Amino acid sequence: MIKGIIFDMDGVLTDNKEQDFTAWKRVFADFNIDLTFKGYKSFTGMKGEAIVLKYIKPEARGEEATMLTRRKEEYFIEEIKKTKIEPTEGIEKLLNDLKKNNIKMGIGTAAMEFKANAILEELGIKDFFEILVSAEKVKKGKPDPETYLKAVKHLNLKPEECIVIEDAPNGVEAAKNGGIKCIAITTTHKESELKQAEKIIDSFDELNINELNHL
Repeated sequence: MIKGIIFDMDGVLTDNKEQDFTAWKRVFADFNIDLTFKGYKSFTGMKGEAIVLKYIKPEARGEEATMLTRRKEEYFIEEIKKTKIEPTEGIEKLLNDLKKNNIKMGIGTAAMEFKANAILEELGIKDFFEILVSAEKVKKGKPDPETYLKAVKHLNLKPEECIVIEDAPNGVEAAKNGGIKCIAITTTHKESELKQAEKIIDSFDELNINELNHL
């Protein structure tokens, strides 16, 4: 019996890849680097600081990497003010069904907390979640399992009692590394890129409580 569901945020609760890509593209452009969408997809799910150090400025110190990540998140908020984001199709019904069945819900995201809260407020779904594990709350980002294991612990559950819902290979790997079953949704990546997941869906309309309990 499943007792908890932990959601990634970007690409799962909302299909915001265009705004997120544009925000990262602006940061890369600040350093005269042209970021392609293929390049963006390669690092989705990673912590911002890790992206900065690997792809933008390897010599940056921790504080500078954090500052550049915050700049990206600020660019993102500017983008969602220009183009409104919506909840992923079917997610609101699923959240309500989970709540009715007393299934605990949390979020595990590589986003900074202020960005995550801005998205949740914009979508109007913040009250569904008992815990938000954001980038600042972990030392190691996905594919390390720390994000999801912290969420499991805060929900007072065991990994085998939970399911993670992800959209990126790094996130699926993080769930698997933590011994947690994973459902992947194809908002950002193709099915062929998400094969590690126990189940792959194109829409949340494909999920119901019975299926979750028999995963």
